[in-house]
Amino acid sequence: MDEKLENFSKIVQAKEVIEIAPKLLQSINSLGFRVVRISMIESYTKTLQFMIERADLSEITIKECTKLSRLISEILDEKDFIVGEYNLEISSPGLERPIIEYSDFKRFIGSKAKIKLKEECKKKIRFTGLIKECVDKKITFIDNKDDEILIIPIASIDEAKLVFSDL
Repeated sequence: MDEKLENFSKIVQAKEVIEIAPKLLQSINSLGFRVVRISMIESYTKTLQFMIERADLSEITIKECTKLSRLISEILDEKDFIVGEYNLEISSPGLERPIIEYSDFKRFIGSKAKIKLKEECKKKIRFTGLIKECVDKKITFIDNKDDEILIIPIASIDEAKLVFSDL
């Protein structure tokens, strides 16, 4: 199965755009970008956030974010997918970015990550650890707290994000 399809629900977290998400993803990908995550942040105002990076992994510019914002707005304006007012935010994933796809884990081998599992493994459901290796859709972590080695299938990971370290 295609990795994007496997991770669709982790990438597209905003239920308001699930129907139009395939068109959004295709349009964004066709311009040489990759959607890391789409989420709706609800506080006193709603913000539809698109975390996007360049497909070649080089830095995304403000000008490119503006261009993507216009494209996304045009697609969303075709039909009222989101009820009420909202803000549209286009950003890079940042230093403490979410890690969603297997290819992301492979890319960040040697980095520290916060992990939340779907079920307990070795009496752990949440831990921070080093991404040691990725083999056969399983990720090996070294827990920061006790140096325990955990080998976790990607399907068992509920959430993961990088942890910034200035060391």
